[in-house]
Amino acid sequence: MAMLPDSRGSLHGRVIVWVVFFVLSGIASPMMVMQVTYSYSPPSKTLWMLYPLYLGNILAGCFAPRVERSHWFDGSRLFGFDFCGQALCNLGLVAVGPPLYAIFYKSVTVFTGLISVCCLPPASRPTRLQWLAMLIITAGLCMQGVESLMTLGRQQLVGALLVVLGCVFYASGAVASEFYLGVRRESLSPLQAAWVIGVEGSAICIVWALFTVREFYYPFGFWMLFAALVLSNACHQATWFLLVGRIGACATAVLKAFQSVCLFLSAGALFCSRDKLECLTFEKLTSFVVVSIGVLLYAYPSQRVDGSAQQNQERAPLIGPGAKPVVR
Repeated sequence: MAMLPDSRGSLHGRVIVWVVFFVLSGIASPMMVMQVTYSYSPPSKTLWMLYPLYLGNILAGCFAPRVERSHWFDGSRLFGFDFCGQALCNLGLVAVGPPLYAIFYKSVTVFTGLISVCCLPPASRPTRLQWLAMLIITAGLCMQGVESLMTLGRQQLVGALLVVLGCVFYASGAVASEFYLGVRRESLSPLQAAWVIGVEGSAICIVWALFTVREFYYPFGFWMLFAALVLSNACHQATWFLLVGRIGACATAVLKAFQSVCLFLSAGALFCSRDKLECLTFEKLTSFVVVSIGVLLYAYPSQRVDGSAQQNQERAPLIGPGAKPVVR
């Protein structure tokens, strides 16, 4: 049954609100992590930044109905992808360092498109125009630090491989999230998925903390930032699962890329005086322009090769006349 016009507008409005909160919280969380690192220098081996991430998932999941045991395992599969991606990417980060890590991590956009072709229905796969947009976005993201790629040693190559493998798991988790939350909707709801991942992730973090955390006393400012990180991560994770079920894994990955270049600009404005690597450069500004063009190109309505609609009819495209979802 087709939705009434006001219902269509209401749904499209909610999607826009989710997108805004997703991008803003995705910028705020890394900025606060950087602030904590510069101001308090907690040991990186504790993986302290994962604690507010999974606690944020729990906070978002508190607003969800109880998860049935039969559906819990679907959430555990999503957590498995997330945990493997976190582990591999963090190991790779230690080996290659932040600048190279940032370059290799951006491959997640293309991996999401490739895996969606293999695992999702035709209506959820990218069109040719969207493939072009994802390639433009990836090229724009990789415009920074290209010179560093020319000096890779053996350790950096191993670290790069770990990061790329971690991106494969992240992309797989995004596609699996779309399957459980968008294609097979009788399984988990978005906030239920956040709850399962938060509970299982927090349990592993507690075990890890028992072996790595040696000091619990930090200034009040640290705990204020920690609490703000929990709230920001709760917003980001809730909107992530809502969006991946509504607009799909590929579109959400594209938003993640746009968030990344916005982060370059924000970090340059706030942390350039502390770390020259964070300062704005011509390459970063050019990257922002190229990625923004790619995002607009991805969102532009287009037809598939077989003439079918751009999106699953239950999805809401970001812009254009295709933004008219139909419900069963």
